Amino acid sequence: SRRPMGLLVLVATVLIGGACDIAAPPIRFALARHRNRSPYMLVQPKNSPIVSCQQSIRRRNAIMSKEDPTVSKVLATRAEETASAGLASPRDLWVDGSEALGGYSLRAFAGLLGGAALTGALTGLGVATFKASVEAVASALYGEPAVQFGMAASDAAILPWYTFVLPGAGGLAVAALRAACGPAGLGPNLAGHVAEATSGARPRPLASIGRTAAAVATLGSGCSLGPEGPAVEWGMFTSRCVEQLLEAPVLGVDSGVSQNLRFRRQLLAAGAASGVAAGFNAPLAGIVFALEVVSDNVVTVARQAAESEAADAAGQPVPRSAADASAAAELDVKGKASLSMITIASLVSALVVDFTLGQELALRPAAMLPTPALEELPVYLMLCVGLGAASGFVALTLARGSKFVAGVFAGGGNNTAPGLLAPMPLWLRPAAGGFFCGALGLAFPEVLFFGYSTLDAILAGPSTLPQGGVEPAVAAEALTLLVAKLAATAICLGSGLVGGTFAPSLFLGAVLGVAFH
Repeated sequence: SRRPMGLLVLVATVLIGGACDIAAPPIRFALARHRNRSPYMLVQPKNSPIVSCQQSIRRRNAIMSKEDPTVSKVLATRAEETASAGLASPRDLWVDGSEALGGYSLRAFAGLLGGAALTGALTGLGVATFKASVEAVASALYGEPAVQFGMAASDAAILPWYTFVLPGAGGLAVAALRAACGPAGLGPNLAGHVAEATSGARPRPLASIGRTAAAVATLGSGCSLGPEGPAVEWGMFTSRCVEQLLEAPVLGVDSGVSQNLRFRRQLLAAGAASGVAAGFNAPLAGIVFALEVVSDNVVTVARQAAESEAADAAGQPVPRSAADASAAAELDVKGKASLSMITIASLVSALVVDFTLGQELALRPAAMLPTPALEELPVYLMLCVGLGAASGFVALTLARGSKFVAGVFAGGGNNTAPGLLAPMPLWLRPAAGGFFCGALGLAFPEVLFFGYSTLDAILAGPSTLPQGGVEPAVAAEALTLLVAKLAATAICLGSGLVGGTFAPSLFLGAVLGVAFH
């Protein structure tokens, strides 16, 4: 009951901070005029985020001497661009760019924060609907006991005898939805959204809705994938729709191509963050995801686009090098304005999901109290190093296994049996992956997706595993589940089913930790 109130306080704090960013420059101008002093002579705190354009230009020489000359050049260029109008009054600051606000005017910055909040709210509603739809499909197919309590006890008796058919039926539904979306197929994934937004392409509502529906069919039928990937994709689609709605009113019809691209990248990162925040009910996780994963994708696409332009130029001068484009893209996602947007979108999205679904469909691990004595801490630290290395090996195995299965279905790649099932029709491949997953589910019901109930039960303690509390048996059972889950997830991912890998990765880490313990 305290969590929604705490999130409300966080949202209010961030909004107040944004309002202070917006209000501070006009107040600074008013104080300067009252004292008959130049606005730029006011003393600023050393770490103050509110700095004038002229101060940024004066720091240009210091910036250029930093270790990364590419980033320094981009920063200096932006400082010159935003200061070229020569601010002289609060009205000028309202309509012209300010380096203190990431190159945006006060009017545009206020619109950015509003767009981020709108993106978070719409993403939260969409993800809540998506998660409720997955639960409804799973309850209809498997019954309430499996969905509510999971398969942590391997009680196959509560599963219907036709369990192995259900994931295959989900695969057939995915194939039908892919055919219904036309030649372009289902909507883009994370990398596809970044590429389309960078090129200026408009969002495709039918394809994105079809991809989300395919994820509902995949996860509701029990296939071994997760809901966080589709939640991120929905958040990015929502942010692109909001960007189409707000770009002209916020930036103005005369805004440059560079500023439009910056706005699209920043709102895209906010959408991805809100998707993770809504999927996990974890706003901080969404912020970190946007600053790390989305930033890497944006930089990669920007570098590839610049390299393509350089190759097409055939010796002619190009606007900027690949290094310049990469540095600008990273600054777009990790800058001050972007961080404000990402934070607001994440908090609002998590708040909406909390109010609509509560904690019913979220990961809820049991409380764990530290029991080892202090002198045992070095031993645990050394064990954690080994566990980290083992986890990296499992992650690499999952990535290579998924690539192998994709090669078996489609051919190509570094596979020992490339194209073995390539003659299979495209519409049949997701169904085949679902049937394989269902067959594994008959022997190991834990590998099927029933929300987080199975994972919550495993994290509650080894006694929830089939072998009870006998440590060697528990370790053997956990390793068996690890192999089965790896196989099921790689098959589902490689055959073209729609879902994410966050939830399977959490499951793999949990059973590996149980075995390691």
